[in-house]
Amino acid sequence: MYNPLLDNAPVAWGGCAIRTDFRQGLKFFRIAQDDTLDDNEKAWLYIRVFFETTPPLEGVFDFISLYVSGGEKKESSGKRVFDFNVDAGRLYAAFFQVYRIDLKTWEAHWWDFLELFKNLPEGTTLHTVMDIRGKKIDPKADPEYRKQLALAKAAVALEAEKIDIYGAWK
Repeated sequence: MYNPLLDNAPVAWGGCAIRTDFRQGLKFFRIAQDDTLDDNEKAWLYIRVFFETTPPLEGVFDFISLYVSGGEKKESSGKRVFDFNVDAGRLYAAFFQVYRIDLKTWEAHWWDFLELFKNLPEGTTLHTVMDIRGKKIDPKADPEYRKQLALAKAAVALEAEKIDIYGAWK
């Protein structure tokens, strides 16, 4: 586990320098969601995004997966409530609101960016949207509450999600 106070984030792998700027991580997620690319095209683009020269191919995708996760070998813990592409504006605003960081000009390692991202506090639009996405609509809750929550979830849903707003009203 990466400790930003004690550890150095990786700058090379397999004898090849890594492009560590946080924007490279954002590019990774843009590529990952690009339906016009096949898996082979994505794989080569991932390598080009993170490495200045072609690294040894054996183990490189395991490293990229670990790198993108900030060094954590955690599996997804459930429902997706955030998307780096869909929520880019909210992310930009949250960093400025909380840290006074202009992400357009700031320079930071991907792992340091992730530490700040993971610790954004309540009080940002981004946090509110993520909270709405993560809430479950309890069929036993007040009908008006279910209706309002369903409408809010539909308004901020990630593209892949389908919110049954009518089912929530019943």
